[in-house]
Amino acid sequence: MSRKRVSRPTLLGTRIAEHRGWLQYRSREPIMDRKTGELRTWHKLCQVGAGDEWKARNAVHELLNYAQPGQGDFPAAFAKWRIEFFKEREKEAPRLPERYALFLNGNKSLNAFFDVIARGFCDANVADIKPHHINQFLKAWDGRRAAQAYRGHLVKFFAWSTGEGYRESNPATSDVVQVKQPKKHDVTITPAQFHAVRDKVIVTARGKTSGQMIQCYIDLTYLLYQRTTDVRLLRWSEVDEVIHVEPSKTINSSGVAMNLPMSPAIREVLARVKEVARMGSMFVFHTTKGQPYTASGIRSTWNRACKRAGVEGITLKDLRSMAATAAEQAGFSRKQIQVGLGHKKEATTDGYIHSDNTLNSEVVLTLPARPKT
Repeated sequence: MSRKRVSRPTLLGTRIAEHRGWLQYRSREPIMDRKTGELRTWHKLCQVGAGDEWKARNAVHELLNYAQPGQGDFPAAFAKWRIEFFKEREKEAPRLPERYALFLNGNKSLNAFFDVIARGFCDANVADIKPHHINQFLKAWDGRRAAQAYRGHLVKFFAWSTGEGYRESNPATSDVVQVKQPKKHDVTITPAQFHAVRDKVIVTARGKTSGQMIQCYIDLTYLLYQRTTDVRLLRWSEVDEVIHVEPSKTINSSGVAMNLPMSPAIREVLARVKEVARMGSMFVFHTTKGQPYTASGIRSTWNRACKRAGVEGITLKDLRSMAATAAEQAGFSRKQIQVGLGHKKEATTDGYIHSDNTLNSEVVLTLPARPKT
């Protein structure tokens, strides 16, 4: 058992207590841990030692004022919304440890976005912000997906602030706020590129054979045409007569779960996985320690294989688009492909299918006859 927390006389009334060699702060309401994105009540401030009281008080000040407020009320309001946002988000946290790790990484990314917004409007009053102020803020990411993300977060915040009485309308939804669409990644992996990279995955730079498990992963990602994360974290318990997939990206929006048919090609890949596996694991694709591969690990292997194959400009995520395009060419309807991709809107599916829309004209002309003189 851990020993009882003891408040020190010089820190009485500060909500700071000593525990396990650390001075920790207990907040009245949960506050986000800036490193993990988790909501916590107890926060480590500094280790017990010389000058620890001064360090602890400064750490509390930094913890409670991380938004670096200026003269306006925006930072305080935004911090309040931010806490409520993460409280609601925590209710949707996945239970599986590997998916919860992804959830925490998402929290870190959101915190990075929110820190930029807090600094960008630190001197403003919520009621005084106009659409053109938001436009000026978004210009720093003109033509990039980040601009869409920042606008989306601002739309949510100002919707909340309207409900809380800070202002009467949402400036982020105004037609004045224009976000340029980012350049589309319109790339299709050709069969030649696919096989070139796939073959190089199992050959290292020194010519040694390795990476058979990653090659199986690439094959199954194409055959299932699901998101790379969902294939990477696939468990054997989800593989039977069908393959059960709950897409991690849309589980809290469209809520689509799918049963994918078990084809002979998929059975062959799964059989190869069992052959190359060095140990038992609950995950279909796993390291020698039985744990799932990290996204960066698989991505690095793919990038190295692309370099050895002399192929540029393609990513692992392009396998999903390649498979969707091949499905249409095989005669499957857009609706069937949409269901398989787990898309709620047909327009989203259209972006994954790169059909050859080149028209072949049959009109043949000759030069006009020269008039007789």
